[in-house]
Amino acid sequence: MPTLVIALSDILLDPKNPIDLSKISASQALQIIKQSYGFLSDAVEVSIENGIATITLPDEKSKR
Repeated sequence: MPTLVIALSDILLDPKNPIDLSKISASQALQIIKQSYGFLSDAVEVSIENGIATITLPDEKSKR
């Protein structure tokens, strides 16, 4: 499974309307990240701990 581990403050989703995800609640940040990366897969998994987001995409091979 491809996994991305990144600080919330380093995530830039929209350059024209930047949001510092480290300044909002973890549940709000989680929802925004899932919406932003959801186009990659319906089963994208996101967790946030100590200001670090872990974004995991399922292995497409395992779905078959």
